Amino acid sequence: MNNRHAALLDIMCLANCLSRELGALNAERSSAGISRVNAQILEYLATRKDDDVFQKDIEEEFSIRRSTVSKIVRLMELKGLIQREGVAQDARLKRLTLTDKAWEIHRVASGEFADFERRATRALSDGEIQLLRALLEKITSSLKSDEIEENV
Repeated sequence: MNNRHAALLDIMCLANCLSRELGALNAERSSAGISRVNAQILEYLATRKDDDVFQKDIEEEFSIRRSTVSKIVRLMELKGLIQREGVAQDARLKRLTLTDKAWEIHRVASGEFADFERRATRALSDGEIQLLRALLEKITSSLKSDEIEENV
């Protein structure tokens, strides 16, 4: 087996492990109607609480299609997790903000995720984490550029 093939299999194996672990974390939230994607979007909005975040930002950040993000945002709004607010400079734009309910979920989930993150990365130095992130970004960029070329 060549190194490139083995590396891809390693990434897929890691993705499965991470998915399984995150699934266990999300099992508790799913009873409250919070999916993994909802949790990721809550985290994204929470870390950008002082910025205007729009649906398009979520599309770009998570590489999710516009129609899918529309459905997710609509459902999150129905669940009382987010609200859309108009902005002064453009009436067509709606800023996404977290509700009090979402902030409470985020507070609990952040602690759980921090524990998970510590367990997952405890064998890595800060330099190794930095290198890993750079390599993963290269892979992601490569796949995104392929996606763009296919759509042209």
